[in-house]
Formats: sequence, C-alpha cells, structure tokens
Amino acid sequence: TGIALVLIHGGTFQMGSQDGQEFGAPPKQVTVESFWIGTTEVTVGQFRRFVAATSYRTDGETKGRPDSWRTASKDKPDDTPVVHVSWNDATAFCQWAGMRLPSQAEWEFAAGGGASHQRWAGTDREEELGQYAWYGDYSEATARPVSGKKPNRFGLYDMSGNAWEWCGGNLKGGDRPVRGGCYRSIPQFTRVDCVNGGFQSSHDEYIGFRVASDHK
Repeated sequence: TGIALVLIHGGTFQMGSQDGQEFGAPPKQVTVESFWIGTTEVTVGQFRRFVAATSYRTDGETKGRPDSWRTASKDKPDDTPVVHVSWNDATAFCQWAGMRLPSQAEWEFAAGGGASHQRWAGTDREEELGQYAWYGDYSEATARPVSGKKPNRFGLYDMSGNAWEWCGGNLKGGDRPVRGGCYRSIPQFTRVDCVNGGFQSSHDEYIGFRVASDHK
C-alpha cells in the first residue's frame, strides 16, 4: 500500500475536553492498548492503487454525484490526502489493506502525544499551531501534500488540520466520528479533543482518513 505505520505504545490518559470546549466530549480516563497508526492521512496515490486493484466505486460515484475523490484530486499531487470519501469508502480501503480505522480513543491518544496530552497535535500553544497544521489562513484554502508541517512527538503528520479524519465507532444519533479539523478550520476545530461527525455514506471535500492496526 505504500503506507508507513508507527507503533504507539498503549497507556492511560484523560480523553475529552479539558477546559469545557464546546465541541469536545466530557473528560474521562481511558486506557488504550498498543496499536499501529499511519504516519499520514491516506493519500490520493494510495487510494488510486486500491481502486485500480479492486474496481471499487465510492459512495459519491455510485450516487452519480458530480463531486468525488476523482474530481477533488484532478489537479492535486498524489501525496495530497484523499477526500470526498465516505466512512464506508474509508472502511473498504482499510479492509483491502488489512487494517482498520482508529478508534476515537486511539486517535486522540496518538494525536495528543500520549498520556501527557497536548491541545493540538504537536503543541499546546496556539501561536505555534501554524508550524504543525494546515488550517485557516495557513492553508491557502486547499488541502496540501501530507508531511508538509512538523510532526507531533510520535512522528505523526497532519493530525491537526489538512483533512478531517474518519474514526471507527459511532456517535450518539448514529453519526460516524471525524477528528482533527481541516484546512479551512479555525484553531478550536483542530484540537485533539474536538469531535465532529457525519453519516457514514456522507462525503465532502474536507474529510479523509488514516489507517490503524492492532499490535500483534
């Protein structure tokens, strides 16, 4: 698949909003087992290999929508995160690759740098966020090639900003969780404790994903 993975050693951390952030979940103590996670979001080139190998049609293409991962990636380099993919599409890719989507707990633990949790993926200081994330005024209103900013302490790129990322599991009401914010997000939406969601067949230009795998 061409996907690089990092082993995240498990631990216990305080998951959720630490200071009453409007879009964060209430804090709770959570323990995660060791797991693997992709160093970057899945890219256009990686998704294209999946489609070529399986003849897979995304939810957007099946519905005949004019906007799809193909149109979104038409003028983008292969190392740009794939977007316009639904939760179903992301799950299908993961199954093909022998992996899965990260759980919300795994995603937040990895993004925040482990038990000594940071507000954003790489820093606690909003004034430093532009060094780690494509967001708001720093992105020029478009998704950017992965690994273009500094990684967090686990060597993971773009967990704040660039593209929202689908996670496994459900939110109340049946939505699927997305985490991390995107290239248009304001800082609060790129925080590691921020939770958003969408229907599992929904797809838009802001949502991509990264893979995870059990530690065996």
